[in-house]
Amino acid sequence: MEKRYLVGATKDSPLYSIHVGGVCFPRYSETVTYDPETGNTLRYPNMGNVVELTDDQVKTIKQIAFNSKFFRSKGKRCFAVSKHTKGYRKQGVEIPYAKYIYMVPIRDGEYVAREYNNTPTPPTLFDQQKESKAKGKPGKGTE
Repeated sequence: MEKRYLVGATKDSPLYSIHVGGVCFPRYSETVTYDPETGNTLRYPNMGNVVELTDDQVKTIKQIAFNSKFFRSKGKRCFAVSKHTKGYRKQGVEIPYAKYIYMVPIRDGEYVAREYNNTPTPPTLFDQQKESKAKGKPGKGTE
């Protein structure tokens, strides 16, 4: 059964959108409308995106974000790296995607504030796991 999630990348993410497990985690998306009186196209930035995911997809995304995909920085440049790429070798500092993406379940009928400039970013997957461990619960899907 699919559930709705607010997914996205943090404002300090090295990339504007991060793809994990076939799902796009954008910094923001836009609602585009047209004003017939002025003839102008109006764009309203929204934080992240709302998607429907199964429990298996959520588990896969968490496993990849913590264990397989990383950002590697060299000086001022940053590169996306996958452990599954042929010839992969750990080099320097590798930061897991989980530090830059969030995935928050949305209950049925719940309104989610998504105004990009006025809404605080939800906790990242990394922060959610840290909070779960502090409460004595294992981080789901990250083993």
